[in-house]
Amino acid sequence: MALLEDRDRIARDMHDNVIQRLFATGLSLQSATPLEQHPTVRNRLEEAVDELDAAIKDVRHAIFELHTVRDPGGLEQEIRKLIRAAGDALGFTPDLEIDQAVAGFSRGLEADVVAVVREGLANVARHAQATKVLVQVTSSGDVVVSDNGVGLAANLTRSGLANLAKRAEARGGSLSLKPREPHGTVLSWVVSQPR
Repeated sequence: MALLEDRDRIARDMHDNVIQRLFATGLSLQSATPLEQHPTVRNRLEEAVDELDAAIKDVRHAIFELHTVRDPGGLEQEIRKLIRAAGDALGFTPDLEIDQAVAGFSRGLEADVVAVVREGLANVARHAQATKVLVQVTSSGDVVVSDNGVGLAANLTRSGLANLAKRAEARGGSLSLKPREPHGTVLSWVVSQPR
């Protein structure tokens, strides 16, 4: 109960303070943008507003995560739920290859893996126009999301990918996004300190 109350308090503080301050700052910058005559400054103001919008989305996602109850079926069931949800957006169900050893992952690694799968599938659904997607989760905690779509999008939202890269770096790993032959994209999240 104490943990749940603490999560609720953190979520309220993030919503009532952090999001509102970011939103107010964004509005202030947005109202100043038309007044600026210099195109470079105007572009930087617009970029700052876009970054604040992305930060607000990230905070809202974190608040949602605080209220999310862990699936009693463990990590595999949680990933299967993401796969099914992605299937609604994609029009087909992605394939999944998952090692049984994921049942022994720490809570922190589970949260990271879920975040990677969620972001990977969301990017495919938004940008790839794919007809096939494969999600792979290994016993070492590595995640690969590959598709046969149109390739890397120029307008791909980078804030979600930057967060995944930070998660990988915290575990001594890395995130890469590469073209897949003959077409498509491979998102690869690799860690060297999985536990």
